[in-house]
Amino acid sequence: MIAFLYMAAFGTLLYFLTVYFQSVHGYGAMRTGLAFLVPMLAIAAGSQAAGRLATRHGLRPVLLGSLAIGAAIVAIVAVANSGLPAAPSPGAVIDGLQAAIAIAVAGIALTALVALRLRRPR
Repeated sequence: MIAFLYMAAFGTLLYFLTVYFQSVHGYGAMRTGLAFLVPMLAIAAGSQAAGRLATRHGLRPVLLGSLAIGAAIVAIVAVANSGLPAAPSPGAVIDGLQAAIAIAVAGIALTALVALRLRRPR
């Protein structure tokens, strides 16, 4: 359920950021796409790091840590009350890293759970 809610929030964020960049800041399609480039590179890096982190520290600490970082970023943006950034910011990069790690580790955990249940005798 947590993975579903997380993905629902993260998936809609990309849509609303696109609308925000184009409607509020007047970005065209190309500039909007370029605004997503840095956070998407962070997501790629986080996906690569997720397996290593989960192996070294365990699934639960890595998943909970990445979700805590995501919650902190949301709180900081809400408290700052400055709206969303008009260009990639360090917060967007950190959010991209933590999102990729959370998604990858959740996938690893679900795969391990399915494998465990398939091995149990019925």
